[in-house]
Amino acid sequence: MSAYGYSEARIEELIERGIGRIRKTVIVCLVLVVGSILALCFHVGNFGLSGRIGLDPFFILFVIGPGIFQFYWNRRKFCETLRRSFSQFSVVVCDGEVRVSQLWGNTRQLQREQIVRLEEPKMGGGLYLRSANRYRWLLIPRSLDEYDQIKSELTSRGIPLVKTVIAASAEGGVICLGLCATLILAWVSQSMPWLTADLTLSLLMAVAGICLAWANPDDRESIWKAAVPSLIPALLITSKIWLVLNP
Repeated sequence: MSAYGYSEARIEELIERGIGRIRKTVIVCLVLVVGSILALCFHVGNFGLSGRIGLDPFFILFVIGPGIFQFYWNRRKFCETLRRSFSQFSVVVCDGEVRVSQLWGNTRQLQREQIVRLEEPKMGGGLYLRSANRYRWLLIPRSLDEYDQIKSELTSRGIPLVKTVIAASAEGGVICLGLCATLILAWVSQSMPWLTADLTLSLLMAVAGICLAWANPDDRESIWKAAVPSLIPALLITSKIWLVLNP
């Protein structure tokens, strides 16, 4: 049996990298807010969708404000939570199975006979252990210190390795991008037909995300973890519709 995890140096590196990405995201969001305010000042129209101003800085602040406040107010606690999660992460390779203890506490495993292949996509998070069920898989992060050693050990056990461009079940990423697109449309539009269509699309994306999580037997006990985030865009778009109807 072989066990792998993150070293303390790598954990600190990943935390700093994550904080840097959050800061960049905050800067981009603040630029959007400032641009929206300037658009209001100069009476920029709604890209032809209606005669009213479409760019809504208050909607952007409502979307990102709580997250920014929570991050900076509890930054130390946020870092400690990440540090504890990374330190608890582990990959255990046995003769009969592979177990992955994930960042937020739950453990997944696949028996050796259930693993049909290894996939290493260029546009992916690392090494995917695929089963016959398209939506049941394990991910070994590329950021692990001993990532190459794990890959070598698994291939030495007779599991074929396939190089790909993107992950075979990339529907989750498509749904996530679609939900982000519905939020962008809600930001730039004040037209009720467009907002109604946007809300409908957001709900369809949310249902697709829940069905995708249900397709993996390992996720069924925690289906709410997929349901709640998937419905947040629909709730925000509903609030935008309410603002348009009650100026």
